[in-house]
Amino acid sequence: MGYIEKSIGCFSNSLDKNNLDSMIWFTNRKQDSDIEVAMGISECSSLNPKEAFSSKFIKNEITRLFQQNEYKNLAASLDIDSHNYPLILKEAMENINSRIYTELNSKIEPDESTSSATIAISSEMYIHIINIGKCKVYQIRGGKIAPLTEVHTFIEKIKSNKKNNEAPHPHAEKDYFNSLYRGLGMHPWVKLESKSFRVEPDDIYVFCNKGLYNFLDEKKILMTMLGMEVNPQKGCENLVKLAVEKNNNALTNVACLYYSNYMGLDLKNTDATIPFR
Repeated sequence: MGYIEKSIGCFSNSLDKNNLDSMIWFTNRKQDSDIEVAMGISECSSLNPKEAFSSKFIKNEITRLFQQNEYKNLAASLDIDSHNYPLILKEAMENINSRIYTELNSKIEPDESTSSATIAISSEMYIHIINIGKCKVYQIRGGKIAPLTEVHTFIEKIKSNKKNNEAPHPHAEKDYFNSLYRGLGMHPWVKLESKSFRVEPDDIYVFCNKGLYNFLDEKKILMTMLGMEVNPQKGCENLVKLAVEKNNNALTNVACLYYSNYMGLDLKNTDATIPFR
């Protein structure tokens, strides 16, 4: 039997509904399947929050894929040892990345907050994380903290090329992988980071955007996160408060997933906006 998963909450210092909505958690249990999807977006916004990269778009994309017949037996596709990640995760992120690729090659000037997304899919005793952009995910287990994702610099690369009047990607007919990525709608500079982890009781997975780690040093973040083992919700709030103390204008989002083998766990989601500014 797998562990019970709880979304502790989404905490932000933003009073902008669009920004808070850009960090939404939801679950979707498919009938006749033990797969439960929990999606977290640490930072996923655009110049127009109602358009591409919005949480609504990504949620609809995940839901659409889950309704397709080919994912009826999704549980059977999980093979952690051979890194055969769930097809739904890969396809959804390719579609999202295609939207990123399209907008960044349009006439709209890309913004620093564009194209950052982190998605977590939870299945029986495993968590699958895929990341693009500047989000960070940490695992807290038995008093130890481990970073699970790397920070990417896709936006800086695009902006640099635009500034130098270069094409976002060079034309390279003989470059097989470049052509393949472009055919998939994936920019060759974007590396989709995909990892799977077997969860254990009382595991905590913390998701945060650059508004947190840009203004807090790693040591301060890790020390504060250790308190989440006692009170995960308070730990999220404290991280946001510390970041705001450093920079009142920083948009800071923090959320976490908690796993437990206690069957009486309250599964209600909690959203919170912390009005510091």
